[in-house]
Amino acid sequence: MKTRIEQIKQTLAPRSIVRVCEGEYQRTAYLNGFWQETSAEAAPSRGLFGYEIFLIPRALTLFRLREFPVEHVPEADIAEAVRLDLESWSPWAESGCYYWLVRDADKWLVTVWAWQQTSVEQLLEDASNLAPTHIMPEEAFDCAALEQDGRECVYIRQEDDALLYIHLHHTGLPLQHMLVSSEAESRRFYAAEAGREIPVLLAQGVEPWLAGNVSEQASFGLPNSAALRTARQSGVEDFTDPLSWLRPVATCLGIYLFWLLGSGLILWGESRSVAEEVAAAKGSALKVVDQRERVKTAHDLLAVIYQAQGRQPMLARVLAALSDALPDDAWLLGASYEDRDGGWLDITGRSKDSIQLVALLEKLPAVEHAVFLQDVRRDRATGLEPFKIRLKLAAIEELGDES
Repeated sequence: MKTRIEQIKQTLAPRSIVRVCEGEYQRTAYLNGFWQETSAEAAPSRGLFGYEIFLIPRALTLFRLREFPVEHVPEADIAEAVRLDLESWSPWAESGCYYWLVRDADKWLVTVWAWQQTSVEQLLEDASNLAPTHIMPEEAFDCAALEQDGRECVYIRQEDDALLYIHLHHTGLPLQHMLVSSEAESRRFYAAEAGREIPVLLAQGVEPWLAGNVSEQASFGLPNSAALRTARQSGVEDFTDPLSWLRPVATCLGIYLFWLLGSGLILWGESRSVAEEVAAAKGSALKVVDQRERVKTAHDLLAVIYQAQGRQPMLARVLAALSDALPDDAWLLGASYEDRDGGWLDITGRSKDSIQLVALLEKLPAVEHAVFLQDVRRDRATGLEPFKIRLKLAAIEELGDES
């Protein structure tokens, strides 16, 4: 069953890499759970879900490890931060670039490789039948595909006449590398690790100076999808990466939501038509009740009008009395009437001696009693005391008797 599943995966999503070895292009395909050397003619076509990775030789690249604080550099700005940093150390005017990042506590660990863009373009032009979906350094691919079981480790591979020691983060991210050509250099590399016993993974055929560390044979599987993300070429969708499904899935969801909205509008229109018919049917039954409410409202309105007409002369007399009663150093700025409990009148104004106004106003026949609605404080700019006084007005009958 497992073999059958692997065959289906190989058919739907063939994966291959192309290396440059001594001037020759060497193609390797992932078949039956292993990377196996094959020819361009025998390699399966890429299809929709597969990929083809072109690996840049280490001799053409420069490597740097960079750190950015998470607090100041969000993940969306990492590409821009890498580009600006690259300008400070790349020796080429036109630099190609690949980076791989992981978050480590409160910082981003970013490994960056740079190369001369024209050199890589020439390699691609010289190759026949090569249309890579991804381009990345050979060293980065080996680290991404290395099966390290989530451990921090050291990976050692042959590099010309020397050995390349690569210290890997537990996610596979390269943290440090060093060309070693003697036992003394090997010891210096491990000394930088403060004597820790770190597992060592050896590439095929490698016999290094291990300085006491336990070693095991390295094996390779499919590369880490996080490492492939920034290697993907412009305009190429890697559907083996779950994030690549985001756009088509969002499009399908948008179409589905649009269809739901259209269906909802149709149902809403039909329900509205039904509601209108029900309302029309109820309308005839409610006409009598509506007419009765209108008559009652009209009676209530007439009562209010009659009451207001009765109050108008009284209010006029009250305002005239207030104008006569207020001393010459008092000014009335506003008044508001509330027809409740016989009537209330709020007046505002200014006076040189506002305290005496309450007693003065309560002597008026139209006023039952008066009370301040706010504290009286003198305005230093004008020398006057703003006041706000509420007057409880006498009943109309009382005013009629006294007049």
